[in-house]
Amino acid sequence: MGKKIFDIIWYIVLFLLLQLVCFIITAFVMMAVRGTGMDGYMKLMEDPYTLVIGSSLSSVATIAIYHWRRYAQLSARWLRTRQWTLLLWVAIMMLGMLLPTEYLYERLGIEMTEEVTRMFAVMMSVQWGYFALAILVPIAEEIVFRGAILRVLLSITGKRFHWVAIVISALIFGAMHGNLAQFVNAALFGLLLGWLYYRTGSIVPTILMHWVNNTMSYITFRMMPNNPDAHLIDFFGGNERTMLLSVVFSLLIFIPALYQVNIRSKSNTQTK
Repeated sequence: MGKKIFDIIWYIVLFLLLQLVCFIITAFVMMAVRGTGMDGYMKLMEDPYTLVIGSSLSSVATIAIYHWRRYAQLSARWLRTRQWTLLLWVAIMMLGMLLPTEYLYERLGIEMTEEVTRMFAVMMSVQWGYFALAILVPIAEEIVFRGAILRVLLSITGKRFHWVAIVISALIFGAMHGNLAQFVNAALFGLLLGWLYYRTGSIVPTILMHWVNNTMSYITFRMMPNNPDAHLIDFFGGNERTMLLSVVFSLLIFIPALYQVNIRSKSNTQTK
């Protein structure tokens, strides 16, 4: 067990190191290209192209290294089962939970800090922002947190105590986001992603779910680019009744979708 715990710690440290190194390298390259001195270093760390390129490089490096070192078991085996209907229900389930969770966060007063909101707004304002945040980040994070960390945790807890592994991995996933609002958001999201990984035994469905979540965040931003910290009611023209009806309608989508994912992934769990 000691080696497995060390492996988990190493996966976390490596993930953070790759992000740090890639962003530093990107900033210094941008300094050289633009001919700025060290006094412009901190400004570059808030530059949209530095953020997007640094994020992309760290994601690509993470995917490559974790695959090369076989920290996560990546194969096309699950795709060959052709469970396309399950993937469709996963996407519908994610769409159905977006409004209810956002409504819950706002009622609890859980909001991202101004700095984090500004950083995401800056990244999503450039052409390659979507590629970095909605495609590369979901793949890299699912490889690390479900494919590597949760996989090892499940080997420690076993099938009987699988929820312990899922909860721990979700808390780690939340903590890696570095602030309270994202911690709560990512931890709750991580619970569902962890459950989905356990049920399917693959990161393919979790990557899809993560992609849908990040894609909708990008679309939401593009709808109101001048108001990145807009509240849910702002998207309904200030009409609270319409907003509440939309939240209820979303729940009516989420619940049956969750049921369908549960029953369609049951056979995968029974074979473990």
